[in-house]
Amino acid sequence: MNVITNAYDGQQWRIQRLDKALRIAQAILHFNDQQIEFMVKALHDDHGNLQVFWKYPPTERQKQAFRTAWDLCNGKSRAVMAYIDPQPAQDAEVMREWIATSLNALSTTDGGVF
Repeated sequence: MNVITNAYDGQQWRIQRLDKALRIAQAILHFNDQQIEFMVKALHDDHGNLQVFWKYPPTERQKQAFRTAWDLCNGKSRAVMAYIDPQPAQDAEVMREWIATSLNALSTTDGGVF
């Protein structure tokens, strides 16, 4: 997956925790790798606080998925700070592909909400 994960101190266990949180949030959202990469540029652990760098403004559901994932990985609630990438991708074809993939994923789930 092409989502950047890094930590303020570079500790490997923090990077692994970020990777785990990313996978949990992805599962909560019923997103495949392409969909999560489309929305999220990077995750950063700043002294135990999760920072999510979004490519596009997230929905409340998307933000909550990362809060829940971080709580599950961290064992306690920590604020999720959301940042918007100032230069999101502008490729309309990528957007069309993402929508098609999302609709396909939705049709294969057990009536999950997208």
